[in-house]
Order: sequence, then C-alpha cells, then structure tokens
Amino acid sequence: MTEQEQKDFALLAALGFIGPRFGRGPLHAPPGGGGGGAGRRIGSGAAEPGRLRNPATGEFVSDPANPPSPYVFTDAQRRAEWKRLAQDPNSGLSDAHRAEIQARGWRGPQRKNRDTGEMETMELSHEPIPLRDGGMRVVPRWPADHALVDPHRHLKKP
Repeated sequence: MTEQEQKDFALLAALGFIGPRFGRGPLHAPPGGGGGGAGRRIGSGAAEPGRLRNPATGEFVSDPANPPSPYVFTDAQRRAEWKRLAQDPNSGLSDAHRAEIQARGWRGPQRKNRDTGEMETMELSHEPIPLRDGGMRVVPRWPADHALVDPHRHLKKP
C-alpha cells in the first residue's frame, strides 16, 4: 500500500467508514452485511452487499487493499481488434465470420451453443500473456475454447 493510500485509509477509518478487517479487505463488510462496524450503508437493501458507500455522495468507496488492474481493454480497443482481425486474411476467420463482424459493428460473431442452446459470442483471448499481466495480443476464441486455455475464464454451469 502506498503512503497516500495509507493516509486515505487512515482518514476513512477516522471518519468511521472503515472498521476491522474482514474476508476480502478493510472496506468490505462481513457476508450478509451488518455487524462489526465495517462501515456505513445508505438506505436499505444496498445494491451490492459487502460494498461500502460514501454517505455524503452515495458513491462506492474503493478498497485500497485491492486496487483495480492498471490494464484495461476498452470497448473501442475491442472493436478495433475485431476490425483488424476481420480485415486480416491470415486471421483464421471464415468469410461468414468476417461479414458478421462488420455487420455487428466490429463485434465478435455469434452462434448457438450446441450444449446450452443459447447464443454465444466469440471472445478475444489475450495470449500468450493474459491482460491481467499486461498482454495486448489477442486470439479469437469461442467461450468453451477460451476457458480451456485460460484458467480464470469460467463458463456458466448448465
């Protein structure tokens, strides 16, 4: 934790937003909310249990012990990658997939999943280095194939 994060944490603790540590970090209430002085909640039935809000603004308070990843892959970047793949003759996509990608506004092609009967969209898998580790090269894969190569990609249970 940086010195600034420690100062922010101390300020939030002094204001009563943060209580003792629980499971996932200092700003998270225990499962089911309530008890332990983990923080204040606004209104009843908070939208996301276990997350704290700033009572003055109603915004979620971020957890300095669990900062967001510095690596992002925005919608604009995703569309640019789909466009690049659709226009690359060596990308391995079929002509039908290329046409569908363009027709869908540079988004991945879709198909009906044989096992679930639901529509699924082809995904961009960051390989060989995952996005969480800073990788920016992508490979188009169907969800089940993506889950085979990425242990952090989980499929819906049938």
